[in-house]
Amino acid sequence: MSNYNERLAIAARLHSLLRSKTGRITDTAWLAINADYAAEIIRFTRARAVGPDTEELSIRIHINFDLTINYQDLAYILLINNCIICLIAKLDPLKTIQAA
Repeated sequence: MSNYNERLAIAARLHSLLRSKTGRITDTAWLAINADYAAEIIRFTRARAVGPDTEELSIRIHINFDLTINYQDLAYILLINNCIICLIAKLDPLKTIQAA
């Protein structure tokens, strides 16, 4: 799959998730070609539609656009991953974070 086609597929999935979770409509074609718009949609997604499905798509957009990940993004990704692991293992994420 070409890079553009993969970006378009990710953008379409993210569009559907954001539409159902927040009512936000995105421009999937523009998201697939514009790194600045993609970065802004990632920020919006992380602020308003937190979840493992949207985080996975955000990470895939970062990778496909070769966007730099700053320390705040990295900390957020690690926090979400920890919460997902705790949910799978049926642990309390807050107690796990405090113990670390």
